[in-house]
Amino acid sequence: MRIAISGTHFSGKSTLIANFLNKNPCYHHYQEPYYELAQQEQGASDFSMESMQEQLAMSIQLLEESTDYEDVIFDRCPIDFIAYMMYFAETDHFDLADSEISESFEPVIEAIQTLDLIVFLPLGADCQIEYFDSDTDMRNDVDRHFKQLYRDNTFGLFPDYNEPPIIELSGDQHTMLSKIQLITAT
Repeated sequence: MRIAISGTHFSGKSTLIANFLNKNPCYHHYQEPYYELAQQEQGASDFSMESMQEQLAMSIQLLEESTDYEDVIFDRCPIDFIAYMMYFAETDHFDLADSEISESFEPVIEAIQTLDLIVFLPLGADCQIEYFDSDTDMRNDVDRHFKQLYRDNTFGLFPDYNEPPIIELSGDQHTMLSKIQLITAT
């Protein structure tokens, strides 16, 4: 199964992936595009619209390059970077859909079709990850954009209803891991 774990920063993605890989060592793992770019010394060094565009391109590339793997789990997917770009567009007062960034929507649609499942970790009262930083508002704003993308299909990135399937998980790590284990076992 080809799975992407998606959500704003400090939502529990990396911890969930580590726990999943512990139980499923046969799965191949792709780390966040940020780290892939850093290893290649190609940028992604700051938190900006340009960095999100670089990471989006890398995320699409990783999905395309990994099609030989049947069992693979990704830390983030292209939708993540659209959510962050929505945040920057809102902050800079422009419409993402009316910018040249919208040209990346079609490649995003094509890339996510290679996934069998997207697991979205929304923030909520039961979020188990403690986060103390001056950017709490940003984290919440980005989460709001994730919810718009996944729940409202903003920008029409999911033209075929629920393809790939998207599940929302929240709660403690054990519960979330158990739910993913049930899905991947079928």
